[in-house]
Amino acid sequence: MNKYLCFYYALSFWALLIFLPLLSFAQPNPAIQQYKESLHQDSLKENVRLLQNYQSRYAFHPNRKQIATSLKERLQAYGWETELDSFFIANLEFPKHSGIINNEWQYNVVAHKTGSFLPDSIFIIGAHYDSYANLDTPSTYFDYSPGADDNASGVSAVLEIARIYQKHNITPLKTIRLELYAAEETGLHGSTYAAQESFNKNEALSAMLCLDMIGHKTDSLTPFECQLISYDNSEEITALCQTLSLTYTDLIPHVTALKNNASDSYSYYLKGNKALFLHEQDFHPFYHSSADTLETLNFSYLKQLTTLAFALTYQMTSTSDLSIINHPHPATNPTSFQILENPVKDNIKLQSNSPISNQAQLFLTSTQGQVIVQSPLSQYQIGPSSYHIPVHSLPPGLYILSLRSPTIISTHKIIIY
Repeated sequence: MNKYLCFYYALSFWALLIFLPLLSFAQPNPAIQQYKESLHQDSLKENVRLLQNYQSRYAFHPNRKQIATSLKERLQAYGWETELDSFFIANLEFPKHSGIINNEWQYNVVAHKTGSFLPDSIFIIGAHYDSYANLDTPSTYFDYSPGADDNASGVSAVLEIARIYQKHNITPLKTIRLELYAAEETGLHGSTYAAQESFNKNEALSAMLCLDMIGHKTDSLTPFECQLISYDNSEEITALCQTLSLTYTDLIPHVTALKNNASDSYSYYLKGNKALFLHEQDFHPFYHSSADTLETLNFSYLKQLTTLAFALTYQMTSTSDLSIINHPHPATNPTSFQILENPVKDNIKLQSNSPISNQAQLFLTSTQGQVIVQSPLSQYQIGPSSYHIPVHSLPPGLYILSLRSPTIISTHKIIIY
């Protein structure tokens, strides 16, 4: 065995040790185990091929509505209620410093399955379908931008997840919304419009999962790794995704905040929503070029990331004990809390910087989303700004502590030993 392989096997071993506390109480869901077997590499490859065959998916190419309509029809064929949600881009100079001023209609593709139990709780999985090949010399973005990885890979995963829901006739308990965005490459225009529309409607979004560039793997020898690009308000969904990746896939997840402003999840985060950006570990070497073709993708790897996206979507929408973990608007003047000890054994000890409303609720949740404790925070008050939450009866592991009221959104990772 060469040194290169030894290094990566050792890396995999230590990664498993790090995540062992998560695995120790992760109980596989038989439904996810069953459904994930229906995800097909060939189906993912065909989805990428169909998008690549448009030659160009540049945001201002005349074929943009044709592409959006084709995606709409595909989702409708899978039994999803689907529409084109159009918006207008006015007076946009793009490419920058080109002198080209664009005034064009754009078309987001939006599909949904209404939840049978909590229809107003919405989980969004989104990907942009436009592409841009500006790094060629000369640039080929208008005539040829195949965008296989960026981002036919993400769109392909969304379509495959939609197909699995039809194949198994899955009815979610909470609403799932699939969003395929126009004009991401010109400045997140499609998702900015969608997030603003959701904000205007005061929707209760549990979270938004963004799939962008999830198909490239440098070689077949090293372990499958991926990036969970997270946000400072989204520890719960990030921890859940870590657990699911280790439970249902061969992926080693790496959590990072780098580049979290680089794709459509950022639009939702700016509106106060929880979000997660799923991204490949090995950045595509032919990004934004005419060489970003399906021949450069690893479809076994793409299947693994699609499996993870499906598992998260299913867990967030088809499990009755998952609560809404998001407030649709950012909190104003939030109260801050300090965890006095972490890890903890008998009591979680909290200290606040100001008096707390009697409306404040405490939630203690497993990383799989199961609500272990849901009680008024005042029940645990031992002083003017001190609280003790007994946890001696809980199994060891990683938990998510959330404190919520009209003026509080506070989330903390807690390790109980």
